[in-house]
Formats: sequence, structure tokens, C-alpha cells
Amino acid sequence: LEHCDMFYSQVAMQTAKNVKDFYGYTPLMRAVTGQHYECVEILLRARADPNVKMRGGNGQRALHFACDNFDLK
Repeated sequence: LEHCDMFYSQVAMQTAKNVKDFYGYTPLMRAVTGQHYECVEILLRARADPNVKMRGGNGQRALHFACDNFDLK
């Protein structure tokens, strides 16, 4: 998991963890919708805000995407 540690250190140093892209998604939302479990964990450990609302649409948050995209067995 060396690559995860490197990703975490890069994310932790960034101030743009909650910045929305052109489509209104934060990095956490992108990681959730792409089912990148390790990246989701890293972003949350780096204090990415899971309560940021998506721009436009119906104001979904990362948790909404998780419920729609993760296999919660």
C-alpha cells in the first residue's frame, strides 16, 4: 500500500480537497462514484468534507453517491 501512503501525503497537503470540478463533483465524490475504496478512505482521513453538496442537480452529497454506488454487503 505504498502508493496509498504517497497519495495520502499529497492529498493531506492540498487545500483543494473540497473544490468542485466543472461538473460540481469534489474529489471525494469522484472517488466514491468510481468505487475507489482506498482513495475514499484516504480523502476522509485527510479531512475531505463528506457533507459538501454537489453543485446543481439536487444537492447530493458524497454519502448519497456511496449509497448508490457501493455494494454494501
